[in-house]
Amino acid sequence: MTRPRVLLVNEMGGGVEYAERLCLIARRLAAAGFHCRLALPRPLAAYYRQFFPTIAWPRLNSVAPFSAERAASYTDLLASVGFASPLVLTRMLNAADMRLAACAPDLVIADFAPLAQLVARGRLPVVCLGSGYTMPPLACADLPPFRDDLEPMVEATELLAALSEALVARGASRPGSIAEAFAVRANVVYCHRELDIYAQYRLNSLAGPLPAGRPAALPAQPAIFGRLAPDHPDLDGILHSLVSAGVPSRIQVPNAPPALAATLAGTPVELSVGRCDLMPELNHCSLVLHAGDIDMADAALAAGRPQLLLPVYVEQALVADQLAELGIAVRIDRPWDAAAIVQTLGRAAANATLAALAQSLALRLSQRHLKPALDLIVEEAVASVRQSD
Repeated sequence: MTRPRVLLVNEMGGGVEYAERLCLIARRLAAAGFHCRLALPRPLAAYYRQFFPTIAWPRLNSVAPFSAERAASYTDLLASVGFASPLVLTRMLNAADMRLAACAPDLVIADFAPLAQLVARGRLPVVCLGSGYTMPPLACADLPPFRDDLEPMVEATELLAALSEALVARGASRPGSIAEAFAVRANVVYCHRELDIYAQYRLNSLAGPLPAGRPAALPAQPAIFGRLAPDHPDLDGILHSLVSAGVPSRIQVPNAPPALAATLAGTPVELSVGRCDLMPELNHCSLVLHAGDIDMADAALAAGRPQLLLPVYVEQALVADQLAELGIAVRIDRPWDAAAIVQTLGRAAANATLAALAQSLALRLSQRHLKPALDLIVEEAVASVRQSD
């Protein structure tokens, strides 16, 4: 029997966090009998080809005058990458069409991949998955805001008109709403509700975060584990601050130049440029350092680890705000002073109150017994392929 072919796509975000979790999902789907191929933005596609067959997916570029950093809603995010322009959207859809035809998948897994959702619309089953930020509740036709401190950059009617024009030109049906345009076979939202920015609007239940974790006792001595993107604008400064802080640290920077690790030889900071098993790393540290990536945030929550956050993008800033409100994280905003970061690192790594709050919250979260996200994704993938036969 031919193995069903699944294309796992990420478009927006474009960071290692998305590629890492698509690899995790692909491994489970492969074990369930699927042939998996990843579709990633070009730089990541080249690196992750060593783990799975990979293609470079069309990149979604910023489109003036819109800015993702000024987005107040998912509608604004779509406008910032060209979805409010029928001409730009049609060009992107045509490029995605060619990739889809070349791969000939039986199923598309879309992770923050609205273009893939549209190009597969009415043609292939799509399982859409992601965190709260990347998965607006489709029960709200015009998609609710995720920030109330900014005015919308684009009206929902304007975006819907552009979507309709581009889709009808391709012979697809005219959507009655933005939510209808992005409707798919199945949606899997995985995160703790404490990190769901749409919690007040969400009607469907959440799956457990991915990767899943359990509370673990803190080590006897302070130790830091972190994950940062190789293109984080403050990477060098953060690494040097860690060296100055003197706390034993292990920092994962996937696909970083090997020479970067060599510069840290003989210091308390060990740099990992490959992939790592996240949960054991979290279980051996007392503090988690990252930019505000929701997968890291969720995993650290589950493990009962306090967090130090250095956000760059709006999604990361929103996650940082939520963690700070829970009282289990310290947030440092750019631009920052190196001396201040060194002091904050040292204090946060040994902060007993922060650690106790994180441990207490992790225990409460573990008692919810949420369905594991990986199990649910595999179930939905199998059901989608069977229904389309």
